[in-house]
Amino acid sequence: MNLTYREYLKLLSVPGFVIYTILSCLGVLAGECLAQTSSSPKEPPPGAIVLFDGKDTSKLMQYSGMRIPTPGQLANTKPCHYKLVDGALEVFGSGHVISRQSFQDFHLHVEVYLPDGPSINSGIWIAFRYGVEIGSRDRGPLYQLGSLYGMKVPDKDAMRTPPSWNELDIDFTAPRFDKDGKKTVNAKITVCLNGEKIHDGVDLPGTTKTLQEPEAPTPGPIVLENHKTAKPVRFRNVWIVLR
Repeated sequence: MNLTYREYLKLLSVPGFVIYTILSCLGVLAGECLAQTSSSPKEPPPGAIVLFDGKDTSKLMQYSGMRIPTPGQLANTKPCHYKLVDGALEVFGSGHVISRQSFQDFHLHVEVYLPDGPSINSGIWIAFRYGVEIGSRDRGPLYQLGSLYGMKVPDKDAMRTPPSWNELDIDFTAPRFDKDGKKTVNAKITVCLNGEKIHDGVDLPGTTKTLQEPEAPTPGPIVLENHKTAKPVRFRNVWIVLR
């Protein structure tokens, strides 16, 4: 469907899951990638949960663990510690940055600055279970920007030549479990990079190999990974639409 981002925003005046339903039926969020009209940050749709807007970091926090935080850990977390640089969060210090809110089924939009240089390494984790990689091409296709870390290479290379801003749109459906806790349906993910679909409804049979949270019916946070490299990654315009 040839609908620009701003055009579909004008059509909407309803929040949350209604937005997702409308856009999915139009083939905008679930199945079709958003047409790109500018290198500037995309405006979040009405009703989206804005995790980072270029200034406000109150919906994010510092966290050094590798599992979903317990209520006790949440009570003792520190504010987001990544550097604010030109309206973006630059990876800094120790520990990851995670959302204070947990999510299950959603559409996530994140814009990522990839610096030039070798061995760039970061990622976006879903509930400490599934990872979408942020990496430079020299690390190989299984670990470059947009790959499903260690699981699947992108269907095409849609990464812009660094240094560059890149747009990731992630459509995620959590796994389903029966009343006895047995998994009945795998998690599923579609990823668009810079308006190009690079993963289309991929079944995730298990968690990313380096992540530690077991699959379960419980939701979890969005994680902006802290991985030390010579030149840091930046994040901006992070928002999510629930389903």
